Amino acid sequence: MTIDEQPAPAKRRHSRGVAVPIRLQARDLDILFSLSVGRYLTVPAIEWLHFPGWRERYKAYLEQRKTDRTAAFYPKSDVYRRLVALRAGDDPLTYRLVRAAEQASVVYSRLPDAYVLAEAGAALLCAQRDYELDELWYEDPRKRSIKNFEHSVAIGTFYAALRCSLEFSGQQLIDWRGDHLLARRDPVTSGPDPGGTPLLCGGRPRDDQPGVVD
Repeated sequence: MTIDEQPAPAKRRHSRGVAVPIRLQARDLDILFSLSVGRYLTVPAIEWLHFPGWRERYKAYLEQRKTDRTAAFYPKSDVYRRLVALRAGDDPLTYRLVRAAEQASVVYSRLPDAYVLAEAGAALLCAQRDYELDELWYEDPRKRSIKNFEHSVAIGTFYAALRCSLEFSGQQLIDWRGDHLLARRDPVTSGPDPGGTPLLCGGRPRDDQPGVVD
């Protein structure tokens, strides 16, 4: 993966799914860390967390849906461009997991693809943000099958929605424990691991916004 980003000619067009070289930004590292926490994040979930302009577009989409039930909401092309670049090359930072078409619907609609953090992405986070590799969750779907995939995607989507909602209201999600952590057993008692207890949100009151914590 290269890190040089050259401005494309005004009339140039790239085929969808073809990686365009990018310069890695802080937001890209933020995306990688979100994947380590949420594990299986769809493209819309990644947009909620890291591309805040989606809210106005979504409001317009809801208005359109009042008169056009076939209207669909899609993430901006820039979200796809960066995700395609992050999964490009022989040593990708992320992997894309393609999902099946939506069932039981009169309008055909593909379910959004999900992304997972690759070991190279975790290693980059360690180099750039001083994490330890064993602190981060990463996956290689090429080496082993993923059980309960749709269930894990649903958990990741809930994580993204909760965190996005809290941040929009001026709060922060302090900690999150996914099912892979909550399912751990204490090696001594064989019961639930106390370290798996989830801590969702909290903070201190903000002087500038009464009733809001951060």
